[in-house]
Amino acid sequence: MSSGVLGLSLVHWSIYSTVFDLPSVLSRLVGLGYSVGRAQFVGGDVVVEYLVDETMNNVVAKRRFENDTIRVLYDGGRRAIGVMGGSKDSLTVGLAELYRALSESKVPEPQVTELLVSYTDRLTVCPDRSIEFGNLRLQQRGLTLMWGEPQGKSLYTVITPVSSDRSLVMIGARGEWGFTIDVLRQIGDLIVGIRKLDCPQAQGHPRST
Repeated sequence: MSSGVLGLSLVHWSIYSTVFDLPSVLSRLVGLGYSVGRAQFVGGDVVVEYLVDETMNNVVAKRRFENDTIRVLYDGGRRAIGVMGGSKDSLTVGLAELYRALSESKVPEPQVTELLVSYTDRLTVCPDRSIEFGNLRLQQRGLTLMWGEPQGKSLYTVITPVSSDRSLVMIGARGEWGFTIDVLRQIGDLIVGIRKLDCPQAQGHPRST
């Protein structure tokens, strides 16, 4: 990843919207070297005791990978299980291990998945539009790009300035497993593509390479 990218975070969610065998999944992750929380069935639902974690409050499993920590997350409201990593490589490894644990627990592939990516980069969007309101001039700051199919796959990116020469970039993809995994595989190309939106007229803005 280019040196201009800071604070990279990647999360992939498998959304079930119904109860699945989380206790079995966690037991399989133990065998793959994870520290795990506790989960048990109570009255047809799953009660979870999360791990203590300095960054997230919904971590059910985690392990070190190279210089990163792979975290497995659980969202009880959406009945969703996710993997979080600080790099494409760590997220890919975590997803492969979660997929194995889900398969061994006889949990089917989810119908809906989400990929959420965020980072900051040396990027300034040209203020192409503005309106006058009395003696005030409201100018465009940031940009949203979207693609989607009705009731189907979607992809978006939101660029928000956070300083004179840096922007927060958020990327989201939603669809079946194969679609979001394909976006993950090509995330580097997407980041490079987003950089092409950089405003060449920005004063004092160092160009990214």
